[in-house]
Amino acid sequence: MKNKIYLLGIILIILFTLGAVFKIMHWPGAGIALVVSLTLFSFVFTPLAIIDCYKQEKKYAFVYVAGLITIIFNFVGAMFKIMHWPGAGILLTIAIIIPFVLFLPAYLVYLNKTAEKSMKNLISVLFILVYVASMSALLAINVSKVVLDDSTLINNHYTLLAAYYDNSTNYNVSNADSANMEQLNLLSDKTDHLIDDIYDLKKELIIAVSDNNTDVINDTDGINIWNIRGKDNRNVSAEIMLNENKAQKLRVSINEYKNFLLEFAESENTELINKYLSTNDIGWEDEIYTWEEVHFRGAILIWTINYLTSLEFKVKMVEAELVESLTNS
Repeated sequence: MKNKIYLLGIILIILFTLGAVFKIMHWPGAGIALVVSLTLFSFVFTPLAIIDCYKQEKKYAFVYVAGLITIIFNFVGAMFKIMHWPGAGILLTIAIIIPFVLFLPAYLVYLNKTAEKSMKNLISVLFILVYVASMSALLAINVSKVVLDDSTLINNHYTLLAAYYDNSTNYNVSNADSANMEQLNLLSDKTDHLIDDIYDLKKELIIAVSDNNTDVINDTDGINIWNIRGKDNRNVSAEIMLNENKAQKLRVSINEYKNFLLEFAESENTELINKYLSTNDIGWEDEIYTWEEVHFRGAILIWTINYLTSLEFKVKMVEAELVESLTNS
């Protein structure tokens, strides 16, 4: 029986390690491996192992029960946090506290009642408790599902605003004087070119996180932002936007478009163009940060997508203002 329990533990550790690697690499199947391994570890392996240990001593059951409860809360809390399930924060808060208010007192009582008192054992247990609490705290600072959902809602708002200004532009163009159509078509071509560049960047970022994200991209209906996998990925934005210089190329494209607009537009629109299409570096606390670093260094995927969608909205808004000025002049 003991050998089977140990074998089960080894299998679950291997499965959990594979799940963690898959999660880090954002490969499919990570969630299943992590949930299965943590569930079986919490509710099958740990109870069996503790029961087996208790049978050897057959006393001080309260210590084993306290240990079981502590382990279950820590691993279940970790699982909820990893999977972004509701209640993760509450479970992790309990998991951080419970080793010190439940298990440690029980263990100290047990240590006081046993004939052999070992300071090594006490120090080892204290070290394990600190480790468990520290890991739980580290898990707690990951990006929460609430933040991801709020970021997704913001992205949808930007998309709606971009669609609003796009409709406004189309309405004004349909009612424009034929004498202005050449200028309007030139403006439309320049705008569409920049919008396409931004949209292609979003697609590249989303697919780079996971090949399975191809099913959330539809060039007709747009990107289904809610179903994107790996929205909390922190590596892709820096890799593609900074290391591959895509952000620098985007900056050049925005500035070229801005310069075209400044030549195209009336002087009254200059401030609007410079304000909403600015790619200036930012100074803060005696340091200068490039536009690329400010928006893409350390950003999780959804924040980068948000910024790119906000750029689409700003471009559409500026275009709509210029079209309205031209058609009303």
